[in-house]
Amino acid sequence: MSIDNIIFLLIVGVLFLYIILALVRSLRLVPARMEFIVERFGRYNTTLDAGFHFLIPFVDRVAFTQDLKEHTMDVPPQTCFTKDEIQVEVDGVIYLQVIDSQKASYGITDFQYASIQL
Repeated sequence: MSIDNIIFLLIVGVLFLYIILALVRSLRLVPARMEFIVERFGRYNTTLDAGFHFLIPFVDRVAFTQDLKEHTMDVPPQTCFTKDEIQVEVDGVIYLQVIDSQKASYGITDFQYASIQL
């Protein structure tokens, strides 16, 4: 074998390995109670729900992952006044669940923080 053949085989091997890795990375398994937001060329394309999915290599990418489970968040205590001018400290718990993954990803920067600010 000449040095040219060795270099050619090395280049072909590296390209083959790169293509195989790209194909493996394009296979996505979305767990139950999760959704993946897919962008194609940087724009929203689709929402993947639970299951096995194939993405187009170098074109599609998973931009966001949203958990559809119910989350509990503790609201920090706040002081307020009643009608009869008595000071009361109020504490609360918020239960959140994402209904629309696209709006939760693109509509607001941090929906959990915004929910606490009510």
